[in-house]
Amino acid sequence: MSINEIILDVIENTTNEEGKRIRQVEIIERIKDKFGLEVSSAAFSDRLKNKSMKTNTVIEILDVLGYELVARPKKGDRREYVAERGEGRSK
Repeated sequence: MSINEIILDVIENTTNEEGKRIRQVEIIERIKDKFGLEVSSAAFSDRLKNKSMKTNTVIEILDVLGYELVARPKKGDRREYVAERGEGRSK
């Protein structure tokens, strides 16, 4: 499953405070509130379509939806690493 498919699935299965499926405008507002980033609806839609989405973008979207990006080995040791948003992101 591609990262875009994962994010779209997470969005489809995330509800807001009223128990309704979260809308794109709510996600954009949460990103603005949490990270101080101004993102237009068109830019957000483009990000969801981009096959090479930046890691910070993935982390920001997942974060405001209550998820985190985790890396873990396929075999053996089951340690996990949680990816965090990189500093110095331009607004």
